[in-house]
Amino acid sequence: MVNRFSVFGWFDVPATLSDAGAQADFAGALHFWLAWSVVVLSVMHGFMALKHHFIDKDDTLKRMLGKSSSDYGV
Repeated sequence: MVNRFSVFGWFDVPATLSDAGAQADFAGALHFWLAWSVVVLSVMHGFMALKHHFIDKDDTLKRMLGKSSSDYGV
């Protein structure tokens, strides 16, 4: 018997590994680490934008927020 999983109830996809438990463990671990990578990169991105604004005193943060340099007389 081939293990399958449903994709939003639209169609079934056969499991790619013979042991569905091991596949679920691997997918769960991969999802966990990729999710934390996105969180860490997002936080770093925010801190670097603040660094540009407060330490470098450039208009990077303003441009990220959709304001052009001409809006500030530059």
